[in-house]
Amino acid sequence: MDGESKNPNRREALLSGVGAMGLRAAAGLLTGAAAATASESDRDRCKEESLPVSQLHAVFGVDGKLQPGGVLLFDFGRTDFQATIFDISVDADWGFDTEITFQPLCGRALVKWEMCLKDDEVNPVLHGLLAANLRPIETLANAIHNHFLEISPRVKFLHGTAIGDPVGIARGLYTALRQHSNQPFESSPPQDTGLPNEQITDIIGGTSMISGKVLSVDVERKENFRELGVHVEPASQLESKFNFQKIGTNNAALDAEFVLRNFEVGRVVRKLLNSAVKTTAIHNHELFIEPKLYYLHAFATGAPLGLARIVRAALELGNFKFEH
Repeated sequence: MDGESKNPNRREALLSGVGAMGLRAAAGLLTGAAAATASESDRDRCKEESLPVSQLHAVFGVDGKLQPGGVLLFDFGRTDFQATIFDISVDADWGFDTEITFQPLCGRALVKWEMCLKDDEVNPVLHGLLAANLRPIETLANAIHNHFLEISPRVKFLHGTAIGDPVGIARGLYTALRQHSNQPFESSPPQDTGLPNEQITDIIGGTSMISGKVLSVDVERKENFRELGVHVEPASQLESKFNFQKIGTNNAALDAEFVLRNFEVGRVVRKLLNSAVKTTAIHNHELFIEPKLYYLHAFATGAPLGLARIVRAALELGNFKFEH
């Protein structure tokens, strides 16, 4: 399985973004004006836009991974500590990682981050982000919260969004993390997971990627979403994600993140509880996403194919786009 990209039928997606009207809509939202809706013709004018990929690689000192929709993903595990959840040791790539995505936006970029920080790093990093003068200021911190229960060490996840020069934003994010946290800047090459990767992916019906020994399966929603007045690609942290890591001889640990509408949350919680899956968090990751979304985090251990079937059954209670 290719650890650097999604399934072959989606790898060659054109870099795309939104047009000038979308940028004006973002500015209007932040000044209190009504946000305009970018038309398809506005988006079409920017289809040939791309990100300064080599410059972004240089900022972080590691290559990102190109995702569908032209989104560039940087994924940095917190390999500076050994994480445990419910007394089970898990790799950083299983769920203790920082993710930063860059979506091309007509010469600019929509940048989103999910930083995995120890408790004593959260406010110093926030000060670093403030010093970076990222815009808009309203989305410097969309959320600060847990994703898990009964973990060691104690970490929080800091979510935020910026729009502007991608290289300048990247430098600001890098500096804040480098100066105020112990975040390593390295990615994990794919290894043998010891899991039935293709079967898990097919059962869930998503697309998959391997980082280290962890299999990640992503599933898109069917709706279109806008943040700060612009269209958001699913790969810009709007996909449900399911991480599998082998534990013991025949079992796996599941880190589940369901991206849900408000009316779907209760039914998915009930399905998971009835399947012996622990719900560990329910919250938002963005302040200005439309339609509104909630993220349900869950944990379980068991036979990997059985866990995949539980995930698929829960996803079928929502409006998801399945590949299989």
